[in-house]
Amino acid sequence: MTQFKAIVTQDVAANRLLSLSGGNGVPTISITELGGTPDFRSTGPLTEGQEVYVTINNAPIWQVESGQVLEAGAYVEVGENGVIVASEGTGIGFLAEPVEEGGLARVVRKSSGSGEGVQGPPGPQGPKGDKGDKGDKGDTGEQGQRGPAGAKGDPGENPFTAEEVTAIRALIEDGE
Repeated sequence: MTQFKAIVTQDVAANRLLSLSGGNGVPTISITELGGTPDFRSTGPLTEGQEVYVTINNAPIWQVESGQVLEAGAYVEVGENGVIVASEGTGIGFLAEPVEEGGLARVVRKSSGSGEGVQGPPGPQGPKGDKGDKGDKGDTGEQGQRGPAGAKGDPGENPFTAEEVTAIRALIEDGE
């Protein structure tokens, strides 16, 4: 949960969508423009010139006053005076349950805002990451087919002299 001080620039009813502006010094908050992307919502009535502490608690569902009858699952966007109205696109989120005009709608917020404009090109590829740990040794695969017989190799030079060959033959013939 984060908290900061801001100045309210106009009278705001409770449960309306708000936007932040300024920032050099004390920021200001005002009702989000028609079709805009809200930063937060009012939880009570606010008065022009009032100094308030804004608490950001990252709630995924906001209670916001509805400017019209809406069904559960309807995509919504910011309407006049910071209420929610039906969106032709995906808007800022969708409703968790149906709501009557003037009732408190439970808006499930989208994490990326209203999706204004076209998506830009992808950024440049990042640097190569560090080499990862060596993985476990895999299972032994099946035995492959036997390959064709190779060519008969060169017998090479005989390491024995003619006398040694004769002597070895004599020993074999004598049975020793």
